Amino acid sequence: MNETGYILKELLFLLIQVSLCLLAFFRFGRRLLAPPVIFPFLWSIILFLHLILGNSLLSELYPLSNSTFLIITLGSICFVIGGLMPMSISKGQPYASEKNIETEHPSTTWLRICFLLIIIIGLPFYIHAAYRVFIASQLDNFLVGIRTELGYGEEDIGITKYLITIAFVTFAINYHAFLKFRGRKNVIMVMVNLLVTITYAVLATGRSYFFMILAIYIGINYLYHQKITKRIYLTLLAFFIPLFLILGIVYGKGGSSEEKAGDNLILSLSTAGLYVVSPINALDQQIRNQRESKGTGENTLLFFNKIGQQAGILKKKETPTLVQEYAFVPYPTNVYTFYSSYLKDYGIVYACFMLFLFGMLHNWIYFKAISVKTTRFTLYYAILMYPLLMSFFQDQYLNLFSTWIQMIFYIELFLTARLLLIYYAQKTRKPQTIQNNTTA
Repeated sequence: MNETGYILKELLFLLIQVSLCLLAFFRFGRRLLAPPVIFPFLWSIILFLHLILGNSLLSELYPLSNSTFLIITLGSICFVIGGLMPMSISKGQPYASEKNIETEHPSTTWLRICFLLIIIIGLPFYIHAAYRVFIASQLDNFLVGIRTELGYGEEDIGITKYLITIAFVTFAINYHAFLKFRGRKNVIMVMVNLLVTITYAVLATGRSYFFMILAIYIGINYLYHQKITKRIYLTLLAFFIPLFLILGIVYGKGGSSEEKAGDNLILSLSTAGLYVVSPINALDQQIRNQRESKGTGENTLLFFNKIGQQAGILKKKETPTLVQEYAFVPYPTNVYTFYSSYLKDYGIVYACFMLFLFGMLHNWIYFKAISVKTTRFTLYYAILMYPLLMSFFQDQYLNLFSTWIQMIFYIELFLTARLLLIYYAQKTRKPQTIQNNTTA
């Protein structure tokens, strides 16, 4: 990957991504975490790291084809254009703030405590299910055994897997409350919630779960401060990056507990670099080998196909797994970026059209979050940061459609219950006031 012509070509497409990022940055009020800014910025980082690592630590990486560069460029353009649509509808004034009428109410606090108790009480059951999966793997290492069995075995966590989704939503709710209202009570709740959520994520044995925690943290923090604070940078440097590397060693994905610290550090950094840049090479290999799209929607529309099969509308057939086969680029990887599933199903037009729609959705929610400033849109913006940040890795939009339905359900359940509790509290308070006035 050290040919001058290829390096210049990669620099050219990197420059295009940077230009799109700058265009969106100035168009969207110099806000770095506006979704149309994030998407090309993310791909700028990926291409930059691909160029650097491809000529250093990962020098054997295969060069990318022109088709891959063009698809990634078209995808960023479509996402940015989609993001411009809500701004056009709002006549270019999406940032006008409204008075925030939400307040901390005792009923809301008790409701948050109830949600927190659910994931605390459920944790032992989740641990028991994880241990059952480990036993089925017949391996010696606890976490490696769970990861291997969940990825390639027949055993499953079972119904307790829904608890991790509740944990993410509860963490988002409690962190949002902490930033708005502060206080010792909220500090304790958010710290306990974070510890429990991290425990769920560790036992789920996927480092991508920590991207969800990171997305929630960055998204809510950004909306509250309206800027990227030093706290975000310090958290990334002091907590997330070391945790990511340590988990790689624990899960056996980069390093080993039996190796020396220096060797583990070098191997962990190389593995982390491969984790970031190899998906684009896997996508490139798919593009080179794929002659035509299947036209079945069996990857991106998997959720709807399963519903149709269960309802008897569609013919039952074996559904593909989300864990894909390894590609060798020449390093082994089994993740193919956001684009892979969409290209397999209906081709490049479908992939770009969906990015256009996702750009619209992201920015509409973003406009609502920064103008209306309600809990609902703040939570939706934060959790949607996850599939956006993971687009370099794999599709987490339609492939995780059932997860998003669960999260929407839990968020709306919380908001509806909160509204009913506050309404009931206010309704029961009024007769007492009238009675007191009569007595006086």
